[in-house]
Amino acid sequence: MSLWSGRRARRAATGPVPDDRDGRSGGAGPRVLVEDHGGLLLLRLPTDDTLLAADVTDLARALRAADRDTVTIVAVAGEDATAGLWPRLSESLDSLREAGTESVRLVMSGAGLDRPERPALARRIADAWELTVQAPDGPVLVVPGGSVFVPPGDGGWWRFAPGARPEPLGPRTPEPHWQAALREAPERTADGCVVHQIPAGLLIRPAEATAPAPGDLFHAVPVDPRRPAVIVGVPWGEDVLAREVADVLGALPAGVRSGVRLSPGGRRDLLPLGREVAALLDTEVEVTTGLPLFAADSPLGTYGVRSVLVGPDGVPRWLPFVDAVLCPPPPESRPEPGPDGAATAAPRPAPAPRLLRWVSPLPDPRGTEDGVLHLSDTWRATITRAGLWVDRREGPPPPWSARPVSIEGPVVEVGLSGDRLDPSLWPVLSRLLGRLPADLRARTTLHVHATPPDGGLALRTLAADHALRVIRFSPPPAPAPAPARGVPSAPAARPVPKAEAVPAPKAAPAGAGAGSPAAAEPVRRSLPGAPVAPRHRVSDPERAAFRALAAPVWGRLDRPPAGARGAEGEAERADLVALRLYLQGGDGPLSHRELTASLRAGEERLLPYAACLASGLARLPAYRGAVLRGPGDADGLDALRPGQVLRDPAPVSGLPLGPGTGGRAGSSGFAIWSLTGRRAGPLLDDGDEVVFAPGTAFKVLGVRSGTAGPLVLLRQLPDPPTDSTVLEDADETALARLDHALTDRVPPGEGDWPDRCAGSVGAP
Repeated sequence: MSLWSGRRARRAATGPVPDDRDGRSGGAGPRVLVEDHGGLLLLRLPTDDTLLAADVTDLARALRAADRDTVTIVAVAGEDATAGLWPRLSESLDSLREAGTESVRLVMSGAGLDRPERPALARRIADAWELTVQAPDGPVLVVPGGSVFVPPGDGGWWRFAPGARPEPLGPRTPEPHWQAALREAPERTADGCVVHQIPAGLLIRPAEATAPAPGDLFHAVPVDPRRPAVIVGVPWGEDVLAREVADVLGALPAGVRSGVRLSPGGRRDLLPLGREVAALLDTEVEVTTGLPLFAADSPLGTYGVRSVLVGPDGVPRWLPFVDAVLCPPPPESRPEPGPDGAATAAPRPAPAPRLLRWVSPLPDPRGTEDGVLHLSDTWRATITRAGLWVDRREGPPPPWSARPVSIEGPVVEVGLSGDRLDPSLWPVLSRLLGRLPADLRARTTLHVHATPPDGGLALRTLAADHALRVIRFSPPPAPAPAPARGVPSAPAARPVPKAEAVPAPKAAPAGAGAGSPAAAEPVRRSLPGAPVAPRHRVSDPERAAFRALAAPVWGRLDRPPAGARGAEGEAERADLVALRLYLQGGDGPLSHRELTASLRAGEERLLPYAACLASGLARLPAYRGAVLRGPGDADGLDALRPGQVLRDPAPVSGLPLGPGTGGRAGSSGFAIWSLTGRRAGPLLDDGDEVVFAPGTAFKVLGVRSGTAGPLVLLRQLPDPPTDSTVLEDADETALARLDHALTDRVPPGEGDWPDRCAGSVGAP
């Protein structure tokens, strides 16, 4: 007879019952203690410290507030305490039933796992004690703030009522109002990212990156009952595209989607992605500077939920001063007259992000609600996402969101480029730095933009006195060149789409910093647009023009897809014809060679073909991973430098690195880390191929010397790309993944390359 049926039978028995109220069963097993925390009963050994006092307090508060009529029983027992747990649990249930309790929440791993051959413990309790029991079907995780999470499986939490079928409740208790809405989120994105449920909401990561696991910081983000959090990326896995995040959010109900906050899970500053998501969804998007975790949120040591910047090792580094910003969407496009007089909708730039929450790093700040601290009658410090910016009070406010956030520590920026500092700043700046906590000062970078009167001597001394991490001086702005006289202006010409090679960052001048070389300032600007963008939306006139171009081969290549009807069916047919035309090989006026040469020369003749090809590629599955491309007739590869950005107006093909690539792979050419290259294998008679759409941009990560020639390592950039002259965290991640993928897999020799999969990347 099982324990539970025996306990139920004991109530009807008239004979004597063995007394086991000392917490032992038959005199065996350690003593189990029952602790009453005002509506929460905790069963554990006296020496057990799995749950700290703060955890128990949070649990009791949160669970009692969620449902005052339900008593929570938390059973914490290892294998050595199992024998002593059952009698104490039985006695607790007896007492609750006699007191009129009708509902119990049992926080005990696996207590709700119900199988035909083995009924769940919660089901047996419900039937034996005539109680409604909520219990988890897997291991439970107590989350800071007072919620309990079950890593999602078939259900998470279940409700068992006497004689009734179990009812799934979801992975979180107390249940936030948005819990059911997250079931609408996809498990994978179209471009190959994986979506996980975590206590606070969702986490999106590249498929090749490390998955989150109970016990990491992602599972320590507190649950906000009002709105979910979406964590984007993981350490060494930050390549998540804005459109992937937008697709996940777009699957949620509008009422939930509007309240979502985006938080970085890796080393990447999430603000640019947040602004792009706001534009894609046409809604405001909140972006936190770091992971929202419990931390000391004031110099007095009180705790609250704050953005925490975390290193790739999972160790918190520092608390940024700007906790969150709000990214508004761009305003509606405004019709403007075109060159032919017709009105066209001109896109308008998105407004700057708005400051939502900020915290002063000083114990007694004197400032205003807009994040400005008054240091003296002359000088002020403005809270920025990267740290602080010190300048004169009468000047325009400095850009508080311009500099990317660094996990290494805050940046205190001084003055504006082109200005001159005066010695009245030295004592003010010294007092400011002296009021920062010592551990924060040790992480602080002092970045001087303005020109000091003494060559920087006083500032270098100040940085040394306060033990700052590094001091950095920006070079003075170069004088504008005088316009040439007597030379008429050149007539405006139509821009020819070319790959842009951005010079590598130059070394800083000697003496630019004290104790550490000065790093070049990241320069970000948009690359010139290609005639066809990777995610180009084809118009009806473009499809009609392509059909006219391909008329001689249309009948041979047009194989209508199943179920293709109406206008969408015709569009899909045109896209597939463009794909087959590009992939069929051979010569002719529409071969891949002609398309590449025409687009790189800036000709417009085959633009309709390129537009339909880009649209067709978007219908194929995405590929994330290493892609190899042979050198072909490309020259000058050893002259490429890390940081250069190449944009090719033509499609670029390569072979996915895998077991079938070995015979063809050479040790020279290009190795590309693909984010959204498209697998064309289903349209090929044999083998596989990855095709990057026209207009794709690539960043040079490095050049490796080989016996057959240089091997250029590239990373595909998201669209629209930005032109930055420094390697960033995502570049380092891609470089590490490429090095790992290429290890012992690339045989020597030139290799045998398909014609489409060899040659230069980017227009000459």
